Amino acid sequence: MLAALISITVFAHLILPALFLFWIFKSKARTKAQWFSIVALVGSYLLMMWQGGAGWGWFGHYWPSLFLVLFLVCVTMSWSRRKTLPWIPEKRIKPWLGLILLGAIAGLLALGVPSTFTARSYPKEKAINLLFPLKGGIFHIGHGGSNETMNHHYPIPAQKYALDIEKLNGFGIRANGLMPTDLEKYVIFGNEVLAPCSGEVIASETSLKEMIPPEGDKENILGNHIVIFCNDMSVLLAHLKQNSVQLKKGDLVEQGKVIGQVGNTGNTSEPHLHVHAVSGRHFETKEIAGKAEGVPMVFDGEFFIRNDRVKRPY
Repeated sequence: MLAALISITVFAHLILPALFLFWIFKSKARTKAQWFSIVALVGSYLLMMWQGGAGWGWFGHYWPSLFLVLFLVCVTMSWSRRKTLPWIPEKRIKPWLGLILLGAIAGLLALGVPSTFTARSYPKEKAINLLFPLKGGIFHIGHGGSNETMNHHYPIPAQKYALDIEKLNGFGIRANGLMPTDLEKYVIFGNEVLAPCSGEVIASETSLKEMIPPEGDKENILGNHIVIFCNDMSVLLAHLKQNSVQLKKGDLVEQGKVIGQVGNTGNTSEPHLHVHAVSGRHFETKEIAGKAEGVPMVFDGEFFIRNDRVKRPY
């Protein structure tokens, strides 16, 4: 299963874009309509992956921009050799069927592009303003946004605006390896977690053991965690490191204070920090992680979505 996941991710993020660019550059299109359909198909895919690709933290954030630059280069060079082509095919069924099929695929991909950008829209009147709960480097939003395309948490009412946060090294990569089993190879592992708001601790857990990627603890989905009640909302920070949470139920905490460290506990495939907020006072798992009403979170006025990068000082 892990090998299949890695293979699919590598193919979708690196190999397929390269093949698409080669297709444009070496295109044997016989009409301008066919050539434009190929360009539209490839351009739509690259735009969709630029913001929506879920694996850029594996390979580095320079790849999406590099592919878009190469796309413009390939289109420019290819067009110079296609200017004299006729616009439409001859009056034969086969070339028209091919053009229609190509255009349909390009259209379907183009329909997926807007959802990767509209994920930034959210009901501003319901949002809670928080302090970003990590510091000391560049952080990557693995999942986040206001639709299911960009945020796999979205279908769950309590988690519809949840964020999964990773940390990047100097090469823009979240770990030393694609999915190492050594937790220390993940850049974010052990990173201090800060209280995103001032309030009352209404739940905490710290004794659960670390999981070895990609295994998850489905019985204790939140892992070691803390829930802070502030501004009539409950804010959850989950998958914390074993024995790193020193606060207990009833304690008061100030915004910006260290409340734990990032770990790999609970139902998680690798070390990261999960954060989400719900309306009201909730701490039971079925409510805080499931049935409660999720609310948007903004950090210093910013609403983050997948593949956003957040730089915070040490």
